[in-house]
Amino acid sequence: MGILIGLLLIIIGIAIAVFVGRRAQKHAQAVAEVPLYDATQVAQHGQDANGMRISVAGTAQSRPAGPLMAPISQRECAWYRLTISERVRETSRNSEGERTTSESERVVSQETSPDLLVLRDATGDVRVDPLDADVDNPLETFDRLESAPASNTQISFGSLNFSLGSNDGVIGIRKREEIIPVGSALYVLGGAYAREDGGLVAKPRQGPFIISTRSAQEVATSARRRVWLWIGIGAVVAFIGIAVFIGGLFG
Repeated sequence: MGILIGLLLIIIGIAIAVFVGRRAQKHAQAVAEVPLYDATQVAQHGQDANGMRISVAGTAQSRPAGPLMAPISQRECAWYRLTISERVRETSRNSEGERTTSESERVVSQETSPDLLVLRDATGDVRVDPLDADVDNPLETFDRLESAPASNTQISFGSLNFSLGSNDGVIGIRKREEIIPVGSALYVLGGAYAREDGGLVAKPRQGPFIISTRSAQEVATSARRRVWLWIGIGAVVAFIGIAVFIGGLFG
């Protein structure tokens, strides 16, 4: 058994170091390689090569249709995400009959604002479709864990609706709200598209799609740090696996 567990840990460690670390490396490389363009250049690049990778930087603006308000904090924002999670307590028994208890959280519902973002730089405005984007470093405006209802129930919050089902093991409901405030700095790495009413930045044909409240340099630095972090985690898991494997051989 020790040999099999050791091999599994070695495989997991290598997978973490290679695949997760490689993804962070691709993000860092993309930020470093893709140049910044003016907002007014997006439409032209979209016409020349639909979905080509570009980056733009400026400030987040209020939507043309009027102020967008976050559902909990009621703060004006350019984008929001509301996440509802269940906190679950589970009890299990091992082969010797000993009981162990663990707690975990699982997302049961999530809502993001349906509107396009508006980014403004010195040359003008460009719209950004946040669908499928990795939204980096949003502002957390609400995070609260509340006791779960005592009986089965249907919970509604904003446009979110979900059922606790049997309520078995659910000890709490967490509500978390994140926003991109109007006026905050915005860096977007994505694809250029041309529309009848102007340029649009959305998910590119290939490569990462990042919307961040940090600068391009800060995003690249963070990605490089994640590379080494995941390589380190993978190495630790692999070394533990080697130790367990060797112990299984001679145990």
